[in-house]
Amino acid sequence: MIHILIMILRILKPHLEEQNKTNIQPNNIVSSSFPLQKNENSNIAGHWEGTITRDEGGGKRTSFAMELDVVQKGKKVSGLSYVSYEDGVKKYAAQMEVTGKLNGTYFKYLETKIVKADSIPDNEWCVKKADLIFRIQKDKPTLEGIWEGT
Repeated sequence: MIHILIMILRILKPHLEEQNKTNIQPNNIVSSSFPLQKNENSNIAGHWEGTITRDEGGGKRTSFAMELDVVQKGKKVSGLSYVSYEDGVKKYAAQMEVTGKLNGTYFKYLETKIVKADSIPDNEWCVKKADLIFRIQKDKPTLEGIWEGT
C-alpha cells in the first residue's frame, strides 16, 4: 500500500555530537520562503523531531511522531529514523536505517530497512521514502514535504 502524506520535522540540535534529546512539539508550518539560494548547500545533520500523517480514507487522518538522527558528508546523508504511534492504551515504535542525498535545500531519503519494531495489532510498519525541503520557518530550521510508504 502506498501512502502520500505530509512530513514536518524541526531540528533540535545542529549536530549529533551536541545532541541532548528534547521533546519539542512543532507547530503546523505554512510558508514558502527558502533560506538559501539554489546553488548553496545546506547542512541538515542533527536530531529532528516532528510528525508525519497519513490518510486512511473517509477523511480519517492518522498522525505518527517522527524523529530523524542524521549525519551528513557532502551531499550524502545517513542515519536512523524513529516512528511511534499511540492508540490510547499503548505506545508502539519502530526504528529504520536511512540513506539520502541533499541538493541545496532539497532532501530526498529512503529507509533501507527496519532495524527494530514493536508489533502493532492488525497493522504493520512501512518502509518510507521522502521528498523534503529544508526551510527556515519562524527562525527555526524545518524539513517539510511528502512521503510514500510500502
